[in-house]
Amino acid sequence: MKNETNKIPDKPLSREEENRLAKINTEDSRNILVMHAMHEALAYAYRCCRGNLPQDDLFSLCYDSLQSAAKNFKPNIIRFFSYAKIYVRRGIAQMWRSKDVVKNASMHETGFEAAPKPRPRNSPADDDLFNLEDPQFHEDANFDENFTEMGSVEPEFDKIH
Repeated sequence: MKNETNKIPDKPLSREEENRLAKINTEDSRNILVMHAMHEALAYAYRCCRGNLPQDDLFSLCYDSLQSAAKNFKPNIIRFFSYAKIYVRRGIAQMWRSKDVVKNASMHETGFEAAPKPRPRNSPADDDLFNLEDPQFHEDANFDENFTEMGSVEPEFDKIH
């Protein structure tokens, strides 16, 4: 198999070049935009997954994510890779979910052998959260009175730019 990273351009595009290609919005222009962002995307994806995904999977994930981002990219607002980061993170999350065999047992999210087992709703432990018989609960009951004595703060809209 040929090493596809040799075809990736070394330099990212300038903001003006990105905007020009995004305005053209053809398949070829999107492909140029994507290929010029691949170095940065691969480095970012590698950091996000902490090196726990194979490089060939990362390459495919980045290419697919950048292609999706290129279709929706609006020029003159933000740089392309800044816009595409969310697509790369979403692709990594989807790949982790597809690799998880046992639900809530993923080592990549917690760093432990298994994620903690979620507590069922309306369990008996919920009753202990707010014990109305506890004297400490009644001591803190005057919080609302102290809060209203402080007054309110109105935003100064004329200073917002």
